[in-house]
Amino acid sequence: MAIRYETMDTQTENFIKSTINSFFPDLRNAVFELVCDTKKRKSGGRSVISKIEKPNEVLRFVSSNEENPEGIDYVLMLDKNVWNELSDNDKTRVVRHVLQHTDVDFEKEMPYGLRKPEVSTFYSEIEYNKDDPEWMERLETIADSLYTREDENE
Repeated sequence: MAIRYETMDTQTENFIKSTINSFFPDLRNAVFELVCDTKKRKSGGRSVISKIEKPNEVLRFVSSNEENPEGIDYVLMLDKNVWNELSDNDKTRVVRHVLQHTDVDFEKEMPYGLRKPEVSTFYSEIEYNKDDPEWMERLETIADSLYTREDENE
């Protein structure tokens, strides 16, 4: 059985590093393992073009070395076949999207984490609510406030 993953080529690595430097300066010192997936991956019926994960403790241990004694902070994977067909603009979009999942908090012992997207919606809903794109967060704040008052009154 052939392994589906490959080491990322230098040109792609440099593209990712450039995107990090331009858009995500807090990630400049994060240690990434950059991997290409050579097979189609789907999740929830959708193609997965990029993915980022936090390594488990074993992977952190086996990836540690003198330069990075704590090992890697993230594993970033790209679908190699799709990546090779994309324009530079779309490559930038893919890398920026996957890096949006990162969460950096230098106050923590382990500053590099992951976060979920703020928005999960439908295209038509975006159009319906273009006058108030953060309506859901606003209503959640109202709900939290109401329930906080209820809890305080009990």
